[in-house]
Amino acid sequence: MSSTTTAAPGSKGRVLLAYSGGLDTSCILAWLIDEGYEVIAFMADVGQEEDFEAARVKADKIGAKKFVLADCRKEFVEHLIYPSVQANCIYEVRPSPSSSLILAPLPAHEFTALTRTQGVYLLGTSLARPVIARAMMDVVVEEDCQFVSHGCTGKGNDQVRFELAFYALQPDIKVIAPWRDPVFYERFAGRQALLDFAADKGIPVFQTAAKPWSTDENLFHISYEAGILEDPDTTPPADMWKLINGLDKCPTTPERISITFKKGIPVSLLIHPDGTEAVPSTEGKTVTDPVDIFLTLNALARKHGIGRIDIVENRFIGVKSRGCYESPGATILRKAHMDLEGLVVDRNVRALRDGFVTTELSKILYNGASLLSCVSSRVGRSESLTDLAPALPPSPSPSLAPLPSPTPSSRPRLPSPPPRLLVLARARVCPVVPRKVAGDGQRPRAPRPHHGQRHRRGPHERDRGPVRRRAGLDGLGHQL
Repeated sequence: MSSTTTAAPGSKGRVLLAYSGGLDTSCILAWLIDEGYEVIAFMADVGQEEDFEAARVKADKIGAKKFVLADCRKEFVEHLIYPSVQANCIYEVRPSPSSSLILAPLPAHEFTALTRTQGVYLLGTSLARPVIARAMMDVVVEEDCQFVSHGCTGKGNDQVRFELAFYALQPDIKVIAPWRDPVFYERFAGRQALLDFAADKGIPVFQTAAKPWSTDENLFHISYEAGILEDPDTTPPADMWKLINGLDKCPTTPERISITFKKGIPVSLLIHPDGTEAVPSTEGKTVTDPVDIFLTLNALARKHGIGRIDIVENRFIGVKSRGCYESPGATILRKAHMDLEGLVVDRNVRALRDGFVTTELSKILYNGASLLSCVSSRVGRSESLTDLAPALPPSPSPSLAPLPSPTPSSRPRLPSPPPRLLVLARARVCPVVPRKVAGDGQRPRAPRPHHGQRHRRGPHERDRGPVRRRAGLDGLGHQL
């Protein structure tokens, strides 16, 4: 039952807007009200450094009917971040656009700064979208909303991620995407038009003409894109980076930590006292709460300048986009988990996992398909390869509740493997090649001799001796 009344008479309906308090969604909030909708502003706390009270005041000032704030941090960490660490998820290994600068002679600290920016995209933005969408659909039911809206652009990935999740959870919901509405984007042809509209409406915005780029922040990372960053030759200004210290501001004294993993999930973080030697030690501060582990690692990595990347990625919709990302704690966790696997996991097993689970799960998460029924029940349940190592004692998996999915009776079956994989599987189980039979125009072939028998030679053949057999990987053997 709805917790509020239905939309007021004369309005076009009630809209739940994914609100960030930034330039785009503040202008969209005012525009939707001008268009005749009742708007509820929704914000999800996914760990971003945000003044939520200021956002509420701004939404109320613009004219929102209600402001809803949902705390999604624990769900975000346990259901999305840690499973992605468990599978070593990445999206595209790409060099930095400014990597060519390394060819020039550089001081040692500048060379290190550039090499630290090389790396991979760890899926920070895409990981938060399913959690936000699920919380929004809860509010849609509670507030009896007929529409949802978002501020995603028509050339970005987030429009796909959000809308796939919306329709997976509430198939009958209607989506208002202003940046795909000709009336909206013809009126706001550029960011300057948005700034002018905000000034006319008295809406304070963080973005100014002096800092023309957009940001998206959560517990996992912060992203910077658009504006001057669309030119790959433009070096990001030093004051753009918000989270991580530049190397010139990092401490010179290292800190030592120990991370305990169970089934690929970090369950404990030990921060050793200053001056502790690199030997096993139990002294120091221990952190065990999942969210606190990640927050502590974030603080340490930010302090020591870990986790910046600058890449050009291939978006799901088929365009290239430059993005600058800061993923401090996630970078430490991924590196630590990969090093742990290097100690105990066979290289061939790792190669198989990296070629299938890592890449495919990364694509699912990047493209926003994690709430689809065929995969949602499996996100958070992948087994860590470190538990396959016989040297490690078995340990119980942390209690991770799966993402909501349909009942087993209504869940669609997973797609069948590709035909080539079926052929390979059959070849290993029954490696018998059918022979042509007599009567099809071919002379029948004599049966092959069994092991130990001698080959019956013809008048011009030399004796080849007993038939030899070599054991194959499948244990069935092949004749030579």
